[in-house]
Amino acid sequence: TISAVTMNFAFSNGETLAAGTTGYFKSSEGQDAKLTVDGLSNIYSTSNIVDEVLPGVAMTIKEVTTADISVTVSDDTDTLKKTLDSFTTAYNEVIDYINQNKETVFSGATLTRSIISQMRSVLNTSTHKDDSSGNVLTPYSILAEMGLRTDQKTGKISFNTSTLDEALAANFNSVTSLFTNTQTQVGTGNNAGVAHRFEDLIDEITNSTSGSLTGKDNGLQARIDSLEDSIERE
Repeated sequence: TISAVTMNFAFSNGETLAAGTTGYFKSSEGQDAKLTVDGLSNIYSTSNIVDEVLPGVAMTIKEVTTADISVTVSDDTDTLKKTLDSFTTAYNEVIDYINQNKETVFSGATLTRSIISQMRSVLNTSTHKDDSSGNVLTPYSILAEMGLRTDQKTGKISFNTSTLDEALAANFNSVTSLFTNTQTQVGTGNNAGVAHRFEDLIDEITNSTSGSLTGKDNGLQARIDSLEDSIERE
């Protein structure tokens, strides 16, 4: 309720409160959105975007209706394939960068060879198919089973499109599980999904305090400082 109004307000009945007139204006109180999903009624939401009813699905409420609305949810294979392609490209760019600088900035650096070795290890290590209770999470354990291959000569990876398409058609969720299974899902001591293992590796390499690249950078800076001190003394 607003009192001592000094502006013109148009009401629903067409009446107007003139400027300079004191009066009261009551606005409508906001209400939660209410919807029914698959026969389950009395679902309320403070927002018009509802994402807690159907797992993985966000519904945007546009208008009030009593008519049934069909929602079809399908696997987005095109987006997944683009994501896998981006992952492959990024991985191969790291391999190319290291190989192209072996004779220059990385000359004699064992760390770069170690990084490549660790990356290949993540790719080739099996993801556990079962959780700690023995429940099957995915029929796949290595990326080669869904078409990802590593070139033994270059170390770069590529996807066999037909094999990947077959895997996606057979079990879309199983392919994603190979990447996304968390440590909690697979259980302590088992190998989590590829994405989580790569995340751990990247943090191990680039962590601002304990990362192997950070340690290398600090060591080089200490050497530079020492040389500058020697030059100043001379």
